[in-house]
Amino acid sequence: MERNRSDSPFSLVVVSQSRTIDAEFRTLIPALSKDERAQLEASVLAEGCRDALVVWQGILLDGHNRYEICTAHSLPFETVEIDLPDREAAITWIINNQLGRRNLTPEQASYLRGKRYIQIVKGTAQVLGNSCLNSDDNGQQSTAKLVGAEYKVSERIARAVALSPVAWHTL
Repeated sequence: MERNRSDSPFSLVVVSQSRTIDAEFRTLIPALSKDERAQLEASVLAEGCRDALVVWQGILLDGHNRYEICTAHSLPFETVEIDLPDREAAITWIINNQLGRRNLTPEQASYLRGKRYIQIVKGTAQVLGNSCLNSDDNGQQSTAKLVGAEYKVSERIARAVALSPVAWHTL
């Protein structure tokens, strides 16, 4: 069943049991606590999978936990295909989607902001339409301003959290 909404990047709803899990995308999704996972599983078992899983080119972007629960219990679910230009845009979508959730710890939110900062510095993220920032001498300052404005934090905090993904992976 197609959805024609010109104001949305979502275009298609498909019922399917087979989805691709991308390891890098999965690492951007903070793990649920045991209690959160148990609550989600109880809810899905009692009410079904109420929210559609979001996919891009058949790759799961949102709904990893619901997907695991549904497939483990052979429950049906819907997927919504999102139209994004490339992999970097998909990563940005995941980060922004996760940052919009209420269950992130401050550390998880900092980690995701740091991932976004590094993505911009590397010049691989599309920002402000189709323009990209490069990591030249002024890149860090302009990137910090951009990330700070994007996530409503100070430029100083934006620069500080840029170290978060690096530090996070060394723990």
